[in-house]
Amino acid sequence: MDKTSLAFAPKKGRTAAKLIAKRKDAGVIYKALGKMAGVSLSGSYLRIPAEPRVYDLLVSKVGLVPSQGAIDWYEEATLEEKRFAQLIIAPDAEIDHPSAAKLRPYQRVDAHFVNARQHALLSAEMGLGKTAEAIVGIELSKKTSAILVVCPNAVKYQWEDEIHRWSSNGEDTPTTVVEYARIEEQWKAFTQGWFILNYNNLRAFSTLMGEGEETRGPNRRFTTRLARSWDWAVFDEAHFLKNSKTNGYSVAKSVDSWGSVLLTGTPMGNDVSELWALLNILYPKEFSSFWRFYEMYVDYTIDYFGRRQIIGPKNTDLLRKELSTRMIQRKKSEVATDLPPKSRVRLDLNLTAAQLSAYKRAMNEWMIDCDHGKRVLPIANSLSMLTRLRQIVSTPANFDMPDDSTKTRACVELIKGTEQKAVVFTCYRKTALAVARRLEEAGIHGGLLMGGIPVEERQKVIDALNSGKIQVIVATIKAGGTGLNLQAASIAIFIDKEWNPLEQNQAENRIHRIGQSLPVTIYDLLCPGTVDDVVEAILEKKIAMTDAVLSEALVRAANAVLHPPKVPPSPQ
Repeated sequence: MDKTSLAFAPKKGRTAAKLIAKRKDAGVIYKALGKMAGVSLSGSYLRIPAEPRVYDLLVSKVGLVPSQGAIDWYEEATLEEKRFAQLIIAPDAEIDHPSAAKLRPYQRVDAHFVNARQHALLSAEMGLGKTAEAIVGIELSKKTSAILVVCPNAVKYQWEDEIHRWSSNGEDTPTTVVEYARIEEQWKAFTQGWFILNYNNLRAFSTLMGEGEETRGPNRRFTTRLARSWDWAVFDEAHFLKNSKTNGYSVAKSVDSWGSVLLTGTPMGNDVSELWALLNILYPKEFSSFWRFYEMYVDYTIDYFGRRQIIGPKNTDLLRKELSTRMIQRKKSEVATDLPPKSRVRLDLNLTAAQLSAYKRAMNEWMIDCDHGKRVLPIANSLSMLTRLRQIVSTPANFDMPDDSTKTRACVELIKGTEQKAVVFTCYRKTALAVARRLEEAGIHGGLLMGGIPVEERQKVIDALNSGKIQVIVATIKAGGTGLNLQAASIAIFIDKEWNPLEQNQAENRIHRIGQSLPVTIYDLLCPGTVDDVVEAILEKKIAMTDAVLSEALVRAANAVLHPPKVPPSPQ
């Protein structure tokens, strides 16, 4: 295409600022921007949202040549980005806080960034000290009268301990850990300090004390007493908020705070569009439109029924640039080089005769006989049937049959063969109970972590592992994979996996984190030729999507913000 001018039209009255391109280039621009909202034809010109990443796309990939006015606007629009990029790439930072010397250099940088950015996404890999960074960064702001912390139930007392450990006032720092039975009493008594509650209590606050839902769908609004003016709001394991259609997300959006920090080692698991919900909570003005973000960064096709089928991310270099000054991402391989290595071992197993019989019977019941004599798998109820097959492969005990399972048997044999401490992960409660029974029969001391076990009991199990009273913890991935410090163990065994790789990362990094002194081994127990192959294929696809954006730390992208390619202006 011919080089052309990309001009800038400043804001006039109620009209938003726009980028302007010539109508003759509409085809190639529409191809690049998809169905992005805010793009429209006006006479002989195309009006385009004035956003830095849109400018980058049109200049670097479409080939439009900007006018001097567009270049001047872009330079001004990216000044703040460059300031934060400079902070992120620094090897260390000087911060005025009593705990500064206890932090690693990268943690001081991150704490400084939290304070300077005011709204930040901390997305280092699990076990690199995000909690400490958030606490110190918040205290650097000197705005600590009222701080809201929302976290998984299993770690709310851990948050209290971390606050007392890292806060400048130590154990004198006022903290309130909310208990559901006392929620109204504690709220009325709260005056200052850190107010810590879990995600269920966050929703309950709205139900008990709010005016409820005004609308349905992603635009619903909640009015809750949590919407008082907070100095800071902290959301730990913030991937719980990645679905913008949930009440939890809507209540989180309603919280009014001067500053906000989201902590998650896994900001996306299924596809790149999940990032939007987190960015929208932190930066509602910059990321007001989900579909604009979707068209910019999600590659998809339209099927016969008009539904979007996601292929993967697109414009990943621009997305990394977008994230690099809003999100701190750290890799263990880069900032925790003293951490012991982590290796993965795949053990291929054959189903027992009882499992194979149950598996074939379930498949036969599922398949449909066609008129032409062939048998096909139905689309309807496929997820429930896949779950049934997965439970059989895990152990027939999931259907109250004897635990004749190759996986539970192999799991116990692995533990028998080592003196190291281990954590066994499974998706299913009855599988966890079956493994626990096998361990007891083998004379191996172990503990259970599952949903429904009180926080205090969970902590007793963890303390028992740390003290050496037990060798093994058997946990469901949901209960044991979030927020816990299990680095006393150096072996993780996955009997089965969740559909989302985010869940696996969370779980295995409970073990491989700062404080671990032994090499870590991850065992994946798989039965080839079964539904395990389906799960592995889906996980590989999702991991590839994440890796396309986050396989490398965002520091390089921050450098790209500081040193963009020089583009000569078009003739006026």
